[in-house]
Amino acid sequence: MFSKVYEKLKKYLKENYKFILFEIFLILILVMPLPYYINTTGGMIDVSKYIEVEGAKKSKGSFNLAYVTSYRATIPTYLLSYILPGWDIENVGDYTYNESESASDVSNRGQLSLTSANNAAVEVAYTKAGKTYEITNSYFNVFYIMEEAETSLQVGDILLEYDGHELTDTEEYIEYISSKKEGEKITLKVLRDDKEVNAYAKVKMIDGEKLVGISIYKTFDYKTDPEISIHFTSSEEGPSGGLMTALAIYDQLIDEDLTHGLTIVGTGTIDSEGNVGEIDGVPYKLKGAVKQKADIFFAPSGSNYEEAKALQEKNNYDIKIVEVKTFDDAVHYLEELD
Repeated sequence: MFSKVYEKLKKYLKENYKFILFEIFLILILVMPLPYYINTTGGMIDVSKYIEVEGAKKSKGSFNLAYVTSYRATIPTYLLSYILPGWDIENVGDYTYNESESASDVSNRGQLSLTSANNAAVEVAYTKAGKTYEITNSYFNVFYIMEEAETSLQVGDILLEYDGHELTDTEEYIEYISSKKEGEKITLKVLRDDKEVNAYAKVKMIDGEKLVGISIYKTFDYKTDPEISIHFTSSEEGPSGGLMTALAIYDQLIDEDLTHGLTIVGTGTIDSEGNVGEIDGVPYKLKGAVKQKADIFFAPSGSNYEEAKALQEKNNYDIKIVEVKTFDDAVHYLEELD
């Protein structure tokens, strides 16, 4: 029985091998990823749906995050990008800090950026609303590893100890590294995937300073009154939604409807002082907001706002673009609406 099946299969492959090879080649062409991303018109996400503040009222309008549609290029889509308007090519290297980084490193850094942005958004919104916000725990996360580093650390590791010293202050940690000799190995204890792991890093002379070649990002646990929970999906990452997240939280903390029934979209990072920072991809985000018929688009002051205004004038977009330097700028604009 088996021999008959084998002979039939062998005969089929012999008679059709050219066609089979062609199919395999064609599939590879269609699906093989290239070292590029294609960026195009984005969209928006109602961030209000991701935020739950205890006892919050429901507003008639919405606060939305603007995003860029981005996907890995294949040979067909790469070629189409030279034909289709609004399809732009970006090198994969632009998404990484160095050539040795993996997709996991990039994703972990994006998640850290999102967590940090949410931390700042909560602090800014609760402070503005006069509500209780208290930091309960601090975490020191490995955000970036330099190419010059000699270490077993990974992006996303939470630093717990260095040479037996508990890490509670970055200045003390930096001073300790500076006191060591070049080439000395620092023993580290980290939390990785919820497990304590031992790691190491060697002291190197980088740009005239004694470093171990990592940057640290601080994130927090906090206690609030009223309580809040934020539920972003695992596919969402990065700091660009900070401003809109802060506005959506603040709207749920106050009695007034800050949306005035409007569809409000925007982009921009936010820090704990309420400063709004610039971000990439504003043209794609504005196009998506217009496509979704949004009423207001908040753009960070500077080149982001100038880009947005230039695109609006070029295409005669029917949307109000508002320049903001701070969280208070956005709140004040909305409070002054009829």
